[in-house]
Amino acid sequence: MKYTKLLILLISFTSTFFIQHILSFPPEEMWQPTVLLVDFDDVISSKQKIGIGEYLPLIKILFENPSVLTMLMPGNFKKLRQKGMNLKKSINGTSNIVYRMLQDLTNQGYGNLISYIDEIVPRTIKPKPIKQMIDHLYMLKRQGYMLVGATNQDYLQASTYRKKLKTKYNVDLDDLFDLIITTRTNHIKPTDMKEGGYYQMDQKVIMLDNPKAFKPSPDYFETIKTVVKSLHPGTQRFIMTDDRNENLEGAKKAGMDTILFYLPKEHASQSSKKEIKRAIAGWRDGLARKSILI
Repeated sequence: MKYTKLLILLISFTSTFFIQHILSFPPEEMWQPTVLLVDFDDVISSKQKIGIGEYLPLIKILFENPSVLTMLMPGNFKKLRQKGMNLKKSINGTSNIVYRMLQDLTNQGYGNLISYIDEIVPRTIKPKPIKQMIDHLYMLKRQGYMLVGATNQDYLQASTYRKKLKTKYNVDLDDLFDLIITTRTNHIKPTDMKEGGYYQMDQKVIMLDNPKAFKPSPDYFETIKTVVKSLHPGTQRFIMTDDRNENLEGAKKAGMDTILFYLPKEHASQSSKKEIKRAIAGWRDGLARKSILI
């Protein structure tokens, strides 16, 4: 009886070791360098509504620039909001849109409003992580896949986004991703541009220089390929996950594989927990079809 129990324990230990260390080896395809690119908004996080409380600290702008009050009159404010919506069609990045609007208002004599951009932009960003998606990405990271955060957020916007996820939810994107690609913040002008058209802003974050290099432009994805290959020579395979079909079309034109993170509604914040769960299951199926298992 004593030896039988010992044998059972030995078999149990051996089976556990086999499952954890043998069956968890990467799939054969992974021996070729594979990079998984993942969008931020509506893939790893949802956008929460911005309440009036977020903007209360900005009341000081009114005291320092009283003429701004006239801009906040119903008619003027409606025009200002419409202008912001129009700019969104031609300018990428929250910081760039806000900067342009503040620049125009400054030129119209409302005071030096541009100086408030670092206070205004953070109050327009309020992400909430999709925990199950974050957990799955960590599983892929532990399997040895290179993870790249590929977002349309501009550098200043993405910096705030990362900081808020870490401070409020303890989600550290610098730990999760091997590299984070952001689009250009126009008023930030570093001088040490790398060959290939990008700036190494810190150990993990790259800011693209080309103002037209944002999704769905194939230029965005081609630049990412150049950046990744310059840092990790030999990379051959790129797989892009995004919630927008048009962005994936741009990735395909750049020779990337793609997986749609399908949400029945426009944004993750509008989707139910079941709908997000189904989106994650669909994404996992897409990975499995490419021989990547979680």
